[in-house]
Amino acid sequence: MVPRSNCLIVTRAGKDSLHPQWVEPSGTRMNFDLLVGAYEESAPRVDHPQVFHAFVPGRKVEGIGRILLDYGDFVMRYDRVAFIDDDISADAATLSECFRIGHELGLKIWQPALTADSHYTYAALVQNTRYKLRYVNFIEMMCPFFAREKLREIAFLYRSGYESGIDLVWCNIGAENKRESFAVLDCCPVRHTRPVGAAKEKNGFVGGRVYESDIQRILGEFRIPWLSCLPYAGVGRDGALVTSRTAMFVRAVPLLASVTRNTDWRMRLRAVLVHWSHLLRGKARNYALDGTGRTWT
Repeated sequence: MVPRSNCLIVTRAGKDSLHPQWVEPSGTRMNFDLLVGAYEESAPRVDHPQVFHAFVPGRKVEGIGRILLDYGDFVMRYDRVAFIDDDISADAATLSECFRIGHELGLKIWQPALTADSHYTYAALVQNTRYKLRYVNFIEMMCPFFAREKLREIAFLYRSGYESGIDLVWCNIGAENKRESFAVLDCCPVRHTRPVGAAKEKNGFVGGRVYESDIQRILGEFRIPWLSCLPYAGVGRDGALVTSRTAMFVRAVPLLASVTRNTDWRMRLRAVLVHWSHLLRGKARNYALDGTGRTWT
């Protein structure tokens, strides 16, 4: 495999994977390559010069860990790398823009926002059309983008044995003097098409093992609390920086319209109410691994 660009997307693909969308429409100028690490032999194959295929059976996080081990020299030749779930609907232009903005702003970890009709856990990561982007203290593992140096720093998490919770740790690893290191990009959203947890059995959550058990174990191992997912600043459509807590809460009120966009409306309503509560009462925090808190206001 020979890189064709400076950016790489890695996905764990099953038979219903949406990754063929990511290189469409035909003729789009892509600034990324795609490595399809199929966990099912029936996963779609894409005939494209910037798409590479490998068969990597097993669980999601475990499989990415194997890719980083078996294909590490190849992956680390890229300046920026994203790990995107195979149920994300997006096109080549949107994903290319995500890479471009991350490079332009010098972000360490970032992600596209989720469309209002997506299935989601954290309302803070749903697209807010009043912003170009928001600086946050947390990027989830559904579609994270990494600068290469940050990926080197956190890659061991993919080989830690946890299938949930590693995203609660990676923004806390390494001393970040620049608080604008993590962002959700509202200007280029993607759609999460399957209910949260739809593939939990495939990822080993059976026999009493639940997401929360992995989360509590990894938080205990790194001695950090379960932090709220919060923005502490945003860049408006006009380019102005928004830092007022009141203004950010007012701008988050339209999230309520997303609640009825899918059948899991109870989960979505709870997520929105939790987000509003955190905006009103909380502060965006991260923790160094020595347990020292950093508050970003």
